[in-house]
Amino acid sequence: MMLDRIEPSTWGTFTQERCVENRGGCRSIGRWVSDDGSSRLHGVVLDGAPGSDGTVSAFFRPTDTFNVNKPWVVRTQAAEDANIWFPALMLVLLAGCTIHVGARMRSRSSRH
Repeated sequence: MMLDRIEPSTWGTFTQERCVENRGGCRSIGRWVSDDGSSRLHGVVLDGAPGSDGTVSAFFRPTDTFNVNKPWVVRTQAAEDANIWFPALMLVLLAGCTIHVGARMRSRSSRH
């Protein structure tokens, strides 16, 4: 989530162990090891997509909104970037629709 971005995160490598089919395709579940080898997580969910070899650089943020309960979530940089741009895009779309509807309503009321 947006506020989680300011919390400390640790980078490491996610390795997919299995794929659970869902509506969006595949939910990657596997293990994550920090770059320095000091932290290991098993049964974590990847927010993002692994590479063709089943691994990807990902970070773990213990205070992440989705890490209150297990299974824990690790994120790729691309997924984190999408978490910023998607809400911003939706806000722009909502503003555009509001302006469009307002203009149409004013146009109709001026005709009557």
